[in-house]
Amino acid sequence: MLFPTILGVGAGIYVLLFLANSFGITPMIVEKVHSTFQSSFPAREPRLVDPILEAASRMAAERRLLNPAFNYTMRSIFNTIGCTVYSYPSTGGIFIKDNANIVDMNFLSLTRLYPTQRSHDSVEEDEFCVLMRKVGAIWWRSERHHTIKWTSLDDDYQEAGVPPSMLANAQKRNLIFGWPTNGGGVWVLRYDTHEGMKNFLPRDLGRINLAVDMDERVHIMREYDATFYQNGQDVEELGDGYWRAEADECVW
Repeated sequence: MLFPTILGVGAGIYVLLFLANSFGITPMIVEKVHSTFQSSFPAREPRLVDPILEAASRMAAERRLLNPAFNYTMRSIFNTIGCTVYSYPSTGGIFIKDNANIVDMNFLSLTRLYPTQRSHDSVEEDEFCVLMRKVGAIWWRSERHHTIKWTSLDDDYQEAGVPPSMLANAQKRNLIFGWPTNGGGVWVLRYDTHEGMKNFLPRDLGRINLAVDMDERVHIMREYDATFYQNGQDVEELGDGYWRAEADECVW
């Protein structure tokens, strides 16, 4: 008789718990039992949270919200202040030209009004990468590294104690190229916009972005002491080994 009684009591308790869980009152029962017999339960110790990991997790969530997954099929993408152009070398990484203007878009033979997609032919894509280098595009290991370095997240990394990634020398330097339409050499203007160096730039340098063609750009560049090269092969930044050497400096 004892076993059936125990079995019946157990079944009754199971049914009561099932009904309590179905009506959502199980947490209330648990809280009531805990408050009634509080002295019988050991106090919960607070869970230690690593502030660095917590900050890094928060920043990662913010990046995913503000910068959704990048579409690696795109050639040009328009944003609130202009257009960004991308090319994908067969050797890896990605060339990015920020704030491409009318002269850049015409030189690259891209439409200035609508986004475009990349070529899926590796030979054509490598040829386009050569053109991208001629308008001052910068090489990155991925679009994500580019996004992180040119947002305010570096300050957040320092506050959280997380070391930011290192920039190669080429990624600290901005380049403006002027290619005269008569085919006579190339003009190069180099400047640094990283870590406050923008304060040392001419205040009216933005005039270059208002040039309507390459010859007009060259005319403005010469006013800022751009360097002229009779042969484009003499320009260090256009050499085949330049970006490979810079890529080796990156520690990402």
